[in-house]
Amino acid sequence: MNLVVPQECMECVFHDDDEDNDIDNNDDKGEDDNGDNDEDHYGAMNVDDDKIYFKTNIDDVLSTSDSETNLSYIKYNINDERENTNQSEENLGDHKYPFLEEQLSASTTVSKGEVLLMSLVIGLRHSLSWTAITDILKMINVMFGERIVPDTKFLLHKYFSAEIKSANYHVYCPNCIKYLGIQESIRNLNNCECGFNIKTATTISFFVEFNLKDQLKKLLSNKFVIKYLDYRFKRKKKNDEAFEDIFDGKHYKGNKCLEDKLNLSYIFNTDGCQLADTSKVAIWPYYIMINELPPHIRTKYIIPAGLWVDKSQPNMNVFVDIFVKQANELSTVGISWNYKGKDVISKIFPLLSSVDSVARCKMLNMKQFNGSFGCTYCLHPTEQINNFVKFPISANIPPLRSDNDIKELMKKSITLETATAEDTFGIKRPSFLMNLKYFDLAQSLPPNYMHSVLLARERSEVSLTDFNEP
Repeated sequence: MNLVVPQECMECVFHDDDEDNDIDNNDDKGEDDNGDNDEDHYGAMNVDDDKIYFKTNIDDVLSTSDSETNLSYIKYNINDERENTNQSEENLGDHKYPFLEEQLSASTTVSKGEVLLMSLVIGLRHSLSWTAITDILKMINVMFGERIVPDTKFLLHKYFSAEIKSANYHVYCPNCIKYLGIQESIRNLNNCECGFNIKTATTISFFVEFNLKDQLKKLLSNKFVIKYLDYRFKRKKKNDEAFEDIFDGKHYKGNKCLEDKLNLSYIFNTDGCQLADTSKVAIWPYYIMINELPPHIRTKYIIPAGLWVDKSQPNMNVFVDIFVKQANELSTVGISWNYKGKDVISKIFPLLSSVDSVARCKMLNMKQFNGSFGCTYCLHPTEQINNFVKFPISANIPPLRSDNDIKELMKKSITLETATAEDTFGIKRPSFLMNLKYFDLAQSLPPNYMHSVLLARERSEVSLTDFNEP
């Protein structure tokens, strides 16, 4: 069955009514109140051809390290095949705790390290507390009458250090959310330009940037991963006319660079979640997923790009601008690695970003879905009905947004001292994404299928048909 939507774009039609679009509680209104401070948050901006340059000190302090990472990690799944386990053992290499390789007892071939790892996996899978995990380890030690595995939080942290040497800690002002620089480079900084005293602050506001180049090199050194890199060329389609994977899409086929089997692409994503039910602190991870691996493999090798932890929501033009710099290097310079005994270079391209409607508007730096011209895909003007913002079906089909149109409106927003939604069709200020190479601002941010369809329309349909409840 083909779904034809002639009057509106998909986002307008399948907009989730469960999302808060009450004008009185309009988050977009709050953003407009602070709109005059956008330049203070993002720094002064210059327009040069197709790029917007944000005058922060990011360029002065951020450098890509070529040093080899010392980060080692273990990927383990109890349900994995033995081949996966063997590959994980190869990745471990020599470590400084040989007792973990010792046999647990004469009656089994399981090592002490494997028992410890399985216990940690159980804790991760069931979201157990540290107390519960250490109690499991203590129980194992009691059963064997000796301490065969570390059974305290202190020892676990000692043997499995959380230190990540390929990460940079970027500090920003907790008062005005302005970027200050890498932690090591601002040790002598006393005050932010807003007047906030950094030295007397009880806590430091920062976000973490992970080195994608190092992580991708480590991924491409995994023999288990390498053998699946040609999946896109060898897969067997069940229906030639069906969209069975991302490779069947027009957007993927449009990137001719991906016809080279050594080049790769990825989807990047970010979303916020509470640290705990009673906590006001929110966590915003930023990560990428390689598209060229088979579906059941690609989801197991998610690569973290950054992490924002704070009570305030991330300033996207600072938080993800760091990611853009790494991404542009990956797509233009690429990474060198060894493939079948030969040194090769792979370029890795940002194909799509899958985020919900709230994060998508923040990333594009435009009005939210409950604001005027709040659709990120078309120029539907929206209407105010009974104190709510709605997308009524119109006799005239609103024109779709294009990458070039969005960038031109972003440039226009700089020249206007008091820009309104009507002046720039919902665009508030330039977005860091306009500097991301090989990324289409209109086509590379697709509608969020999970929220708009599965959790909205499908859930309503199931409730009405199966439970006879509205």
